[in-house]
Amino acid sequence: MQKIVPHLWYDKEAKEAALFYISLFEHSKLLNVTVLENTPSGNAEIVNFQLAGQQFNAISAGPYFKFNPSISLMVACSSVEEVNTLWKALSEGGSELMPLGEYPFSKRYSWIQDRYGLSWQLMFVDSGQIVQKITPNLLFSNESCGKAEEAVKYYTDIFEASEIGMISRYGEGEAESAKAKINYSAFKLWGIDFSAMDNGFNVDYSFNEAFSLIIKCKDQKEIDYFWDKLSAVPEAEQCGWVKDQFGVSWQIVPENMDEVLFQGSKDEVRKVTEAFLKMKKFDLDALEKARLNFESSSPHIESKSITIETIINRPIDQVWEKWTLPQHVMKWNNASEDWYTPSAESDLRAGGIFNYKMAARDNSNSFNFAGVYDEVIPFKKIAFTIGDGRKVIVQFTELDGYVKVVETFEAEKTNSLEMQRSGWQAILDNFKSYAEQN
Repeated sequence: MQKIVPHLWYDKEAKEAALFYISLFEHSKLLNVTVLENTPSGNAEIVNFQLAGQQFNAISAGPYFKFNPSISLMVACSSVEEVNTLWKALSEGGSELMPLGEYPFSKRYSWIQDRYGLSWQLMFVDSGQIVQKITPNLLFSNESCGKAEEAVKYYTDIFEASEIGMISRYGEGEAESAKAKINYSAFKLWGIDFSAMDNGFNVDYSFNEAFSLIIKCKDQKEIDYFWDKLSAVPEAEQCGWVKDQFGVSWQIVPENMDEVLFQGSKDEVRKVTEAFLKMKKFDLDALEKARLNFESSSPHIESKSITIETIINRPIDQVWEKWTLPQHVMKWNNASEDWYTPSAESDLRAGGIFNYKMAARDNSNSFNFAGVYDEVIPFKKIAFTIGDGRKVIVQFTELDGYVKVVETFEAEKTNSLEMQRSGWQAILDNFKSYAEQN
């Protein structure tokens, strides 16, 4: 998985631009398009795509930020003809920052802004194999000019699998700006190539949110770590966005962000979106609670419902297996030692049927706990209707190395609510014990 992803902000043209870029590079494709409703910018269209096998994100969210050359995409071309072809396509309707031609560092090179304002550096590379086709380049200008080397060292200190490949410095009199120190630096963050340089000219190119870098974090601990390292401007903190001490914008998000924000019904997504838009830093537990609060107030669960829960210190795949496979269900599906489950059948899919026979060990009583699955989201959710028509929803949430299981069921009218809660909780506690010991 690509842990750092370039993110491009457009007014309304994100999908149009993505399709244009896809048409120019091999191994490129549109991954998905999602609409995030009722944001401060209205409905925002989010576009995920690949260019030359590398992941990019884009968003249409209003005319609030404009691209400039402070961050550009440097393309390593294997031939002069490739440079010429890309230059022709990308320069149409755009502008040229450095003319197409021969330079001391490349036989064929140009720096252009395309019709959408995004900057590209097209370069013929004739020395060795091209490993990464497109490399983000950071141009440190204005107040950040002269800080490129400091930034490169800082970034490579805080990211894993990072290294500085080279640093080339301006010679005496080469740079118009007295602050400019390095004219090129190559480095890796999480194994991904980046480059950086101080702007040798006194030109007003400042970093802004039009081009940001997404960090995909595996859990809340990693989100907290990068937030602490990269957030240097409190007023820039919003919905996972931060700005570091050099002015570069980052988005610190969960690696399963699409699942966190867009999984479930339209109303579920709305509830999670409302909670997310009020946040500065991503709080995964709070977002999950927002979604679960929707479930407990959903029309599928009547007002007389009971919710029980437990925490299991096992990975989610093990917890899911112990909960769903019949051979495991037979081991834990009892509230006391006086009862057991001699047989269990389950067709785990929406519309599938399950049937668990529950019996007293002295053979004095038995019954079938059976029903139909309404919804199954692997490792996340099971919803089903039992034989008397009551609804049950089971939620599985993986948080910092453990799994939280929350079960909500409609109460029946014969026994007291407390008796029902106690019985179902006893079964859930038995499941916890079995899952952790086996």
